[in-house]
Parts: sequence; C-alpha cells; structure tokens
Amino acid sequence: MNCLLCGWSRAHERHDISCPERASSEDKKQVLADNQRGYRDGRYGLDLSDKENMAYRLGWSRGVVALEEYENGHDPRFY
Repeated sequence: MNCLLCGWSRAHERHDISCPERASSEDKKQVLADNQRGYRDGRYGLDLSDKENMAYRLGWSRGVVALEEYENGHDPRFY
C-alpha cells in the first residue's frame, strides 16, 4: 500500500520527511491543511512561493502532476 500524500510504500523505510503522516498528533491538522492548500494551488496552476513550508510544497507538487495529467488526458485505468 502506498501513502497517498508522499508515495511511501513498504519498500522504503519511512515516509518522506515532508509528509503530513510524520507530523505529531497536535500538528497534524495544520500540516494536512497546508498540504491540501498546496495541492489545490498546484492543481490551479499557481506559482510556488518561497515562503511555504515543506508540507505545502509536497501538496503543490502533487497538484501540478494532477493538473498535467488532466491537461494531457492521462487516464491511469488504461496503463
């Protein structure tokens, strides 16, 4: 099973350092919110700001990939 946020699988020892799954329980809600905000901004094609944290950047990169897949007509069901 892969992590939906960072792509971690059992083949790797641990999640990506910026993955929200690694956050402590009291910080997890904010880190997940930052990650989702980054995903949304990347999906909308917005530029990445230097001020954003690692969780945002991870979400932003996932969003950019989703946008590119949408624009190029990628459908994983046929691969």
